[in-house]
Amino acid sequence: MAFFKIDPEKAKTQEGRLNEYGAFVSSQRSKIYKSSENNSHPVGTVEEAARAYGGAPSTPGGAGPSSPDGSSTQPDSLGGDGSSTTLAGCASAILGLARELNARRTEVVRLNSNGIDNKNPDGTYTYYLPDPPEGTTDTAAYWASMDTASNVRTYNTQAAANAKKQAQELQAAVNSGDAEKAEKLRAEIEKHQDVPAYGASFVKSVGGARAYLTLVNNANQTFARDPNKIQLMTDTLGHLLAGASQPSVGGESLGKDFGVAIYSSKSPDDAAAFNALVTTTGTNYGSGFILNAADILEEIDPKTISSGTTYLSTEYSTDPLAGVMELMAKDKDLSLAYLSGKGSVDKDGNWNPDKDTQHRWEKLTSRDWDAIPVPKLSKRKGARPIENFSAALAQASSFRNPDAEHPSAEGDARATYAAAKGMKYFASDKWPKGKFSEAMQKNVATVVANSPEELAAASSGSSYSGSGDGPSLNKWGVDAKDISTLVYRFGNNSDAMATVSAAAGKFHGERIEAAAGAAENGSGEEDFKNKYRQSVATTAYLEQLSNMRFDDDINQNKADAAQIEKKRNKTVGTMMTVANTMIGLGVGAATAGTGAPAAYAIASNITQPMATDFILKQLGSPEVDTTNGAENSYNRRKAQGYAIVLNHEMASGEGVKPSPEHNKTGWYQEDANGKPSIDVNSLSDEQVSEMLDWKNSGVENDNSLRSLNGVESSVVDGQVDAEHQVEGGKAAAAPRKN
Repeated sequence: MAFFKIDPEKAKTQEGRLNEYGAFVSSQRSKIYKSSENNSHPVGTVEEAARAYGGAPSTPGGAGPSSPDGSSTQPDSLGGDGSSTTLAGCASAILGLARELNARRTEVVRLNSNGIDNKNPDGTYTYYLPDPPEGTTDTAAYWASMDTASNVRTYNTQAAANAKKQAQELQAAVNSGDAEKAEKLRAEIEKHQDVPAYGASFVKSVGGARAYLTLVNNANQTFARDPNKIQLMTDTLGHLLAGASQPSVGGESLGKDFGVAIYSSKSPDDAAAFNALVTTTGTNYGSGFILNAADILEEIDPKTISSGTTYLSTEYSTDPLAGVMELMAKDKDLSLAYLSGKGSVDKDGNWNPDKDTQHRWEKLTSRDWDAIPVPKLSKRKGARPIENFSAALAQASSFRNPDAEHPSAEGDARATYAAAKGMKYFASDKWPKGKFSEAMQKNVATVVANSPEELAAASSGSSYSGSGDGPSLNKWGVDAKDISTLVYRFGNNSDAMATVSAAAGKFHGERIEAAAGAAENGSGEEDFKNKYRQSVATTAYLEQLSNMRFDDDINQNKADAAQIEKKRNKTVGTMMTVANTMIGLGVGAATAGTGAPAAYAIASNITQPMATDFILKQLGSPEVDTTNGAENSYNRRKAQGYAIVLNHEMASGEGVKPSPEHNKTGWYQEDANGKPSIDVNSLSDEQVSEMLDWKNSGVENDNSLRSLNGVESSVVDGQVDAEHQVEGGKAAAAPRKN
């Protein structure tokens, strides 16, 4: 949808100037022509230029506002008599622009006078014009022909007038049970269903929110024998309401009206109708409308909603929050606005929510999300409201840790607050592992994936205050045990584990690369060892918690032990492969430039869980060890570490470069300058084995061995750190296993 603003007062001033200047040009034309005539028109071109012509049509486009792409809507030629070379044409065109501006100004003010709230706080008025058709290449030409007073009238004031009449006719047909007439009217109304002024006028003419819900419910009765007609009518009414929900026509307050109507009735039919309307395919509801509706609907206890009686109640959930949650599950901005609410950023960079936002979370975490089952016979196969709630959390959490090119301290603070509240909730006893659906597992994993700093701290037992790294989950009570519990609860889901390991791998890869770069310059080798140790701890932490979950699954389902074991091997093996590969990409990202795999970008600010196959494909389809051979993965981490040490010349000099005997597989490579250039991610199992053998028996330089031994100890110590945490270390990070 395209919306334009016009300031009536400024437009009126410009209109007066155009009229004044047009009259001046016309007067001067007359004087020039009279002078030429008095001298028998000595110069033919002057006579032609100054001759009086008939009134010119007003110029389309005129002095209207710019189109959405910033191009002017003023035509290249002034028009008038068809030639911009005649004074009469110029004068006529200028006066035509004034008439065009007058008509445009009159239309937008009249629209407001007719009850459509298109006036903005700054005194400007908004009007709507349809977007260019799909495939339009010359958008400037489109807007030049579209942005005219005539079209402003057609898509705004005239649309509103037509809607008023057709709304009353449809309402009468539906209420009287005249299905044939109602369908005929619906088909005509459908032609205008996405015009905001039409939708706003339609909803108002019906009688507002309460009457609109009644219209939807009555249509269910009118078309009781034809569910397809019910759906068609609902879809059309959904489009109309979406148009009416736009802020340009005062739609934000309308959301509150619908929320109040449903809150007052507690009617399952009203709730189902509203959920059907706002989730209509192809609609784009105003965010203010949805947020205002949700603000009221969250107050309704779903246990007070009984069974519905309409067809829509068999297709759509009667949970009052189901519809708005379904929208939030697909919209990160809407999710963030709702879940973080209103507040401010404190001096430490954390979000300080207001009392209303705190109350919202009390409602969200105390309601029974499963009090109203998803309709069993529904053809929509809609998600449970709690699944959409967890998806909304995933969307909101994607604003955590913004990159340097798009910094947003407030967005980060808001997202951290929302993520923390959600993680604390899903790690509590209210959601034991048995109540986690696969969708919930994936969504919660996405929230954890967007919190790699806290994941790293939980895996190694280190403290995390958020200092220097932005706002922290700790501020809101999330601790290592909560994170361990969440990983345990989604630990048997391959997509969930692949998603979180991809993000963790990216996070650690960047840190390792930075530390290795510093160590290469002669400082920070100890920091490199610590960063490498932390990366191993995170991988081991994920591996051990996933194995713990599978162990418990096998104990509880011994008859399916073989199948569960097979799933375990694939899930854990894939997780380890993804983490190791992403770490390798992170280490090489600084020098890879634009040729770096696009896979590295998929682990940034994740809005929704990713499928395992998708992640592996983006990583170049690396081979996955499905034997659950953790030793192989950790040996690979040692080899990767050795490669990083060599590439950054932390180990150099005599006795470091492998002899031909220790490079039979060709793992060691040099660039054109003779500097080690080993591809960390392309190492085969044979090359890994040969690298370990080279380190153990082929390196004689003590200084070089010190750096390589540092990698080896980091890998071993990282595994121990994770084991200590999973079993309940100093941070009491053992998961709740319910």
